[in-house]
Amino acid sequence: MSDAIWVAASLLFILCGAPGRGLATRFATGIVIGGTVMWLESLLGIAWTRTSLLITMWLVFSGWWLVSRTHQLPATNHQPLRAYIPIALITLLTIYGAATARITCGDLLYFWGPKAQRFFFTQRIDVEFLRFPHYYLMHPDYPPLLPLVYAWSSIAAHRFSYWGAILLTPIYLLATVLAFRRFAAQKTKHATAYATLLAALLAFGFASGRAAGGADPQLIMFEVIALSALTFGDERLIAAIALAGAALTKVEGAAFAAVVIIAYAITRRNVRAVATLATPAILLLGSWIAFAKQNGLLDSYARGGT
Repeated sequence: MSDAIWVAASLLFILCGAPGRGLATRFATGIVIGGTVMWLESLLGIAWTRTSLLITMWLVFSGWWLVSRTHQLPATNHQPLRAYIPIALITLLTIYGAATARITCGDLLYFWGPKAQRFFFTQRIDVEFLRFPHYYLMHPDYPPLLPLVYAWSSIAAHRFSYWGAILLTPIYLLATVLAFRRFAAQKTKHATAYATLLAALLAFGFASGRAAGGADPQLIMFEVIALSALTFGDERLIAAIALAGAALTKVEGAAFAAVVIIAYAITRRNVRAVATLATPAILLLGSWIAFAKQNGLLDSYARGGT
């Protein structure tokens, strides 16, 4: 039961997600905004508690609600529930793989999990833990968004859960596919069929790559949402938040964000639009790198020239 509570707690990120394009997109953008709240509270020396985090998330939710009331969002075409049966079956298969530990990521046990568990215990980003020389192979300056997600769920459930971390992977899969489907529905009547294909591809990739509990499912969710938002609707705010999430999830995410922003600049040639797209990623990743440098944690980003 506690593992289920742990997983359910992650869905509270929907509260502070950007409005528009359904719960899947709100979940993804809510992770970025909620993770930013945790990052700022840690910088300010505010201990993470249910109260401190939920109050801030509720304030963000209230702000988004006021914004959404003044902006009419475009409608998308709806499909009967039976059209989603293949996606549901693929998701259930992924749940089976995760629940039987067949697709567990090794880095969860040696990398992501210990960081998240320590952050949960100390109620902050623990610099002393990251700086300890025996833990160097955990890469002290690696982006913190996934451990922050795990720490939040642990705070809500009062315990860390490795099973919960593994079972988040099917949720990332479903969020990715449903978000893609809603964006694609603006341009094609076959969006659900394409979403089913995407679900099959991702499920196969997660299984063969043993990704459950690692950062790749979260990274792919941000990447798909960013590309979908720009390709199908030119929704720069959603794309900007998703690119920031990618950059703060893995080192590779920053490279992805840079390529997308450069491609957007070349094709759109709109300075203000490019600035909107790039600013969240630059601010979040830049502040993290500055924090790592100030505290003697630079590792991966110190080798950027190589």
